[in-house]
Amino acid sequence: MSHRYDRPVPGPVRDLIGDAGWGLRLHDTNPRAGPLPSLGKAADVCVGVVGDGVVTAGVRGERVRVTESAQSFDVERYDFGAFAGLWHERGQNWIVWDDDLGAFGITVGPVPQRTWTYAKFVLRHALISSVLGRPGHHCLHAVGASLPDGDVLLLAGPSGSGKTYLYEALRQRGTVTGWVEDDCAMVDDAGRILALIPAEGSVATATRHRVRAMVCLDQRAEAVSDVDVRAASRFAGQTPSCWPAPWLPGATRRQPEVDSLGRGVVCLRAPWRSGDDGRLLDRLAALSGG
Repeated sequence: MSHRYDRPVPGPVRDLIGDAGWGLRLHDTNPRAGPLPSLGKAADVCVGVVGDGVVTAGVRGERVRVTESAQSFDVERYDFGAFAGLWHERGQNWIVWDDDLGAFGITVGPVPQRTWTYAKFVLRHALISSVLGRPGHHCLHAVGASLPDGDVLLLAGPSGSGKTYLYEALRQRGTVTGWVEDDCAMVDDAGRILALIPAEGSVATATRHRVRAMVCLDQRAEAVSDVDVRAASRFAGQTPSCWPAPWLPGATRRQPEVDSLGRGVVCLRAPWRSGDDGRLLDRLAALSGG
């Protein structure tokens, strides 16, 4: 199913959510995400908690085995007539949605504290699917770390490659000041990252930052080396990512290759778990002016 998220018409799930949930404003130059009372009718996609009672007898559909990062789980699709949904086996909860994909409802699983985590996942799925529908935008499995001057350093690689480990080593040295993206970087052909991490209690607005450099954490690498930007872009574009989630409706397919991150981006190739590699840390500190 291709993404829609355009001109949503209120459906049964949207009515059930009311104003108690979160939303996305997708069609501004810089998208916004936050609690529905703050976004109001401006929300293009709504995500909220619904009661188990809304999930009545439905027609069972296909069962899909999903592998994300280092975990695998099953989801089972259902048609409830007025809306559709799936049973998330790992979370032990339901995710339901209106036909126009303007509203998603989530039931509370056995660990209520994870409800926002699931809602945030659906919000990011809708956001990334929408952005990938724009010309010249791509999705990379990468952490986006802020450099002192506001530019961004991308740390790209599959789950388990040591992105967070390297980020923490750089943060402790003062090379980076924080992150603008914690897993799935959306970049355009001009070499800018569009950063938006939804927050549970406040409105967040997407920001754009120039990509200064990228480290490709490659299991085949034996030492730190320079790599041209086209090869680095292809590596990051082909590394599997959780988003958009193919098991949720509206997923926009990622392009198999990213032509380029733009001119002037410094790209390095490094082995997995290079957070204690002094040569790499020094090289990145020099790029940041540290």
